[in-house]
Amino acid sequence: MDTIPINQSIGAKPRIPGIPLDADNVLLVIASVFFGVGLFYGLSNAGYGFRASLTPGVLLFLMTCLWVFWLRQGKPASYDVDFIQTKFLGKKGWEPDFHAIEQFESHLKP
Repeated sequence: MDTIPINQSIGAKPRIPGIPLDADNVLLVIASVFFGVGLFYGLSNAGYGFRASLTPGVLLFLMTCLWVFWLRQGKPASYDVDFIQTKFLGKKGWEPDFHAIEQFESHLKP
């Protein structure tokens, strides 16, 4: 029997060696840390107290981690967008909005 070699990297998400996250998710977490530190220093220099300066950066980091680990890591490519569209629009994001289509078509007919 002949064997067919299969390329396992087709459709795989890029990874950074030694880090158990997808590469784009790592960048999001790192960016949230940098923006959080920037918020902390900006608010500290503006005269806000330690807790008032630290809170926005920590909330940004926690929300980013929640988004990454709940809606992105290990999920299909557009799972997060589809999930949010489904929750806010009440329908799946890829489903057509038949009511809007019918209204649009009613304006086209004389």
